[in-house]
Amino acid sequence: MNIVELACLLVLIAAGLLISKLISTVMNVEIWLARTVVGFILAITIVKILSVARKNRYPQCASGKCGVEDYEGVELTSKGLHLVCKCGQHYLLQKQRFQLLDKEGKEHSYKRRTLWRRWVDDSE
Repeated sequence: MNIVELACLLVLIAAGLLISKLISTVMNVEIWLARTVVGFILAITIVKILSVARKNRYPQCASGKCGVEDYEGVELTSKGLHLVCKCGQHYLLQKQRFQLLDKEGKEHSYKRRTLWRRWVDDSE
């Protein structure tokens, strides 16, 4: 989780507290009931957001055959995490960049992660 995601989570929690206070006041219900309902709705929202983030953990491979679950970690190096997909292509995950490795181990730009954890082409 990066700082932007943490800030969004804190904003969601603060908004939930404010909304529950507003509901309690306007609808004249107990505060614990309003917080329970709003908390339940927020929990479902957060779970949905995290499932989307999990689906975007890795991009589709360069051949277009492998998805997020088809990667296997080979080793953790000082440069980043070395991954191999099921079709045999090698990659290097470095913070927000997903680089293609050729047979000699040379890195080539492939994908980069955007602010909301989406993968886009990395054209430097």
